[in-house]
Amino acid sequence: HFSVIDHGGDGFSFYEVEETEDLRFRLWESKAHLGQQSVTTVVTTAAKQLRGSASEYLARASKEFQLSDDPRVTKLAGTIVRLWSSRDGRSAVGISVGTEADTIPLRAFKGIETQLNLSDFAQREGLVIQIESLAAFCEEVRAWIIKGIE
Repeated sequence: HFSVIDHGGDGFSFYEVEETEDLRFRLWESKAHLGQQSVTTVVTTAAKQLRGSASEYLARASKEFQLSDDPRVTKLAGTIVRLWSSRDGRSAVGISVGTEADTIPLRAFKGIETQLNLSDFAQREGLVIQIESLAAFCEEVRAWIIKGIE
């Protein structure tokens, strides 16, 4: 059972790669960059969090995904922890960062490779989203979540 307030991975995606029929997955972690640290530090901290907790996040998600109507998702769900632990090419991570900053370091996502031992570029995804006001955005998201709970 999951809740919107549970700790864990912030997103999960299943996808196909054109060259193969194998279904793959990506575990996402999202962070806010509030200016006290560099975007690179925020990404590296998120990667460290995934290094320590991704297997737990995946184990919790696996049970839910095994209930999918898609037999490919059901089959993959039973193996995601093993695939992640062995750094199989069908496992991947993504880290997204919301920021008000005007500039982003050139190698902001280097922490994904160094912290998670993922040498295959296809297993790493990074996304920076510039948001005019993170505080206002967070308030709007909270309002939508509360509206959905009520």
